[in-house]
Amino acid sequence: MFDPYLYLNDTRAIKECLMQGIGVAQLHDYIVEKEIRTGKLVEILGKHTEQSKTIPIHISYPPAKPLHAKIRCFIDFYKTTKFKF
Repeated sequence: MFDPYLYLNDTRAIKECLMQGIGVAQLHDYIVEKEIRTGKLVEILGKHTEQSKTIPIHISYPPAKPLHAKIRCFIDFYKTTKFKF
């Protein structure tokens, strides 16, 4: 069983540890894209995490109340666009 010896909740600190060669981490693409492009970091499990790059969104609201215009606008935008969250 793997027992990590370092726990961090700061993205900048995690990235700095990666740059110093301390461990592996899963970070958003935009945080490490420059380092991956320049070869300073290497993606090791990219094909195994491809499905996790989009996040399903569930929108819930009370059906009896009128829907706020901003929420209706967002729902319409989300349903008609190719944009993925």
